Amino acid sequence: MRLAKVAECGYWLADFARGQGVITQVLAKMVLYIKKHSHANAIKFCCLEENLASIKVVQRAGAQFKYYQKDTSIFIANKHQRLGVYEIKLT
Repeated sequence: MRLAKVAECGYWLADFARGQGVITQVLAKMVLYIKKHSHANAIKFCCLEENLASIKVVQRAGAQFKYYQKDTSIFIANKHQRLGVYEIKLT
């Protein structure tokens, strides 16, 4: 049995820097670096279900939706939102 080795990635970008492709550029380099220099076989991202900008960024980097975390919702913007898990396979 082979154990999954998953690297988790999170980011927060200030309003003034959003929409300029910063995280897209960072992820492009980071994914290649982790693949080459670590033993991870996947990278995991968590995005609020209504954070469409972050979801698009991780999908452009190659991540696919896996599932919503069970029993986890975050109250933000006057509503509860589920936390979606996205993953990039490195193998």
